[in-house]
Amino acid sequence: MKLRQIIFLLLLSSVTATAQTLAVNTNDTKTGSRVILTKSYKGKKAEVEDSVANRGLVFFSAGYQSHHVGNNDIKTYFIDLNIYHHNNTIGCIRQSANNLILVLEDNSEIECFQISDTDCNQEEYKAAFALSKKNSHFEENEKNFKKLQTVGISKIKLITTETTQEYKIGSKSRNYMKANFELVSKTLNSDSSK
Repeated sequence: MKLRQIIFLLLLSSVTATAQTLAVNTNDTKTGSRVILTKSYKGKKAEVEDSVANRGLVFFSAGYQSHHVGNNDIKTYFIDLNIYHHNNTIGCIRQSANNLILVLEDNSEIECFQISDTDCNQEEYKAAFALSKKNSHFEENEKNFKKLQTVGISKIKLITTETTQEYKIGSKSRNYMKANFELVSKTLNSDSSK
């Protein structure tokens, strides 16, 4: 009996160690604006171990944003990346470009469009990317978001002004990243059921 309890506690502690939390969860009913963003690290502050890449430092968050423009609702699922590179010879990333490719475990690819300002310097890239190409419809964005809840990302390709940087993702990090998408979905669904 005690052995079963110990095994159960070990399993429970391993699940909570990889549990996701939200960094942002706002919903302004007056403006119709909504933002959800998962936290890019597991503890109280970012650590090297929180990087999702096998080599290099890549910190990952998943998110959703919506707002009203005129009579239209603009909705976007996205990822937010903070990549430390310490190499000023690899160029910068171009704002408003299809400059990120997610290679999935099933060998399919998702081309992503940068939706944030470019924050490039000699040490890091920080940007947010919609889960679809520029000028695509929300249906493609949503389809990719749903797929990423069940199919892991095996590689991230970042296209810079000078080269393409590739970051391989380990199996534990793949599950962690899927859990980020699942948390965004769960948060949206729990809010819509109220």
